[in-house]
Amino acid sequence: MSGRLEHIRIATDRGGGGTNVRLPWSSRDVLLEQLRRTEGAEGITKAFEDVGASRPVTLTIEQKALLLRVLEDWALTSSFDRMPAGLFGLRNALNDDLHDAGQRQDRP
Repeated sequence: MSGRLEHIRIATDRGGGGTNVRLPWSSRDVLLEQLRRTEGAEGITKAFEDVGASRPVTLTIEQKALLLRVLEDWALTSSFDRMPAGLFGLRNALNDDLHDAGQRQDRP
C-alpha cells in the first residue's frame, strides 16, 4: 500500500447499529473540492481532512443534511452515474439517516 489510504469510511446510523459507507480516496478528493466551494461546509471538510485510517468520518445530522444537499445539487448538473465512485451510495445512506432521524425535508 502506498503512503496514503485507498478508501475512507463515513459513519452512518442506519438501523441504529451504525454502518460505514466506503469511498475511494480519489472520490474523497473530488468531494472535498466540491465542499470547499460550498458555503457553510467548512465543518464537513474538516471532518474529512482530519480523519485517520482507523476511524470513519463522523458528521452531525446538520452536516449530513448539508452534504446530502451538496450531492443532490451536484447530481443535477452532472448526474449520479457520471460522479465519482461511491457518491451515489453515500447519498443513499445520508438520505436514509436523515429519514430515520426525521430530518429529511422534501424539496420542491
